[in-house]
Amino acid sequence: MFNGHLKISNHTAVNGGLTALMVIGIKHYYSVASAGELQWLLYPLVLLLELLSPLSFEPLANGEWLDMRHHIRIVKACAGGNFFIISLLGYLWLLPDRLQPLGRIVSVLLAAWLTTLCANSLRIVLSVYAGDALSDALSLSPEDSHRLIGILSYFLSICLQLSLDRRRDWYTSMVVAALLYLTVTLLMPLLRGWVDGRNTVNLAYLIWITGIPLGLLALAYGVKSGSLVVRAVGLFRKHFLSVSVIVTPENSGTRLMDAPESASKHVNAPARP
Repeated sequence: MFNGHLKISNHTAVNGGLTALMVIGIKHYYSVASAGELQWLLYPLVLLLELLSPLSFEPLANGEWLDMRHHIRIVKACAGGNFFIISLLGYLWLLPDRLQPLGRIVSVLLAAWLTTLCANSLRIVLSVYAGDALSDALSLSPEDSHRLIGILSYFLSICLQLSLDRRRDWYTSMVVAALLYLTVTLLMPLLRGWVDGRNTVNLAYLIWITGIPLGLLALAYGVKSGSLVVRAVGLFRKHFLSVSVIVTPENSGTRLMDAPESASKHVNAPARP
């Protein structure tokens, strides 16, 4: 029995170590690669955007893509390297490690690649066609509007991906999604900055990258616990059901709009002679 537990622990440790090495390797590759070296992400992204929207891109010499009509430029940052890593970790979480190791790695790489293309396409289309409206509605700068759309698109996409796990409820999957998201987008940059001896995370980035996922988690917890539902029903009853119609025998053809229930009074019309 002890040997069985030891074998399981060793197997888990080996898988965890290999996963960590793979993530670090992809993260390093993405940080030093040029746009031309990331065409395995950028070129399919351009094709998908042209399929789903009126956007039309032309290749540039440096590996970037440009839509002259809409003034949209697809650069290295649009490749979604961080999300690719998050999605990769998410699929490793979903798929059992009982599968053949090589087959499991190939499966999660392909699934993460496809998921990244879909999430990136969603983010860019929303930024192009809803970015200005969001800036005006929330009084945000174009940069902050773009950042808000990016965080929401990526975080909700990984939540949707992890919701495929039928072994856990939706809120647990959302918590795991937040942990994966914050690990790749916040913890890893902080660790790298600590190793390099420089600060790579500013305050604004910290607020945005943590505030939105944690805020959505708090909102989801309220829905899960039922407190938000109860409050929503109470507000609905207070504001939409506070106006009542009173019909008495004497004025059966007359409608009287009453005040809220706490201040309502029964009103009788005078009898006709």
